[in-house]
Amino acid sequence: TGSSFMENRANKRVPFKMGVEILAGTYRGFSVETRDLSLGGLQVESRAQLPKGAECDLILHPAAGLGIAAFPLKAIVARHTETGMGLAFIHQSRENLLKLVDLLVAAGMEDVIQQELQNAQSSGNNIFMM
Repeated sequence: TGSSFMENRANKRVPFKMGVEILAGTYRGFSVETRDLSLGGLQVESRAQLPKGAECDLILHPAAGLGIAAFPLKAIVARHTETGMGLAFIHQSRENLLKLVDLLVAAGMEDVIQQELQNAQSSGNNIFMM
């Protein structure tokens, strides 16, 4: 019984609050708040949970003061927690990944971005080719 990619966190997560809409099946307009965020995914606080492995569309709503408009990302439910769900980003366009980088930078997390990019380079991964 090994660990799957959905159970391992490859990216450093940092505490971060923002509104997120989850669009999946009957959960249209299911609004939650993030608990933490990384280049690879986020954790949301929610009493309702989608099944592990379910794919969903997210619309991230950064705080108005950050100057970044709401943008979509695709994700898969990676795990359930006592207070919500961990979602891993999948099938990202370069444009949306750059918006995510902009969001983390605007939130003052440049050091996290720098570390993630260094980790990706040293492991031979190109995060912009996802």
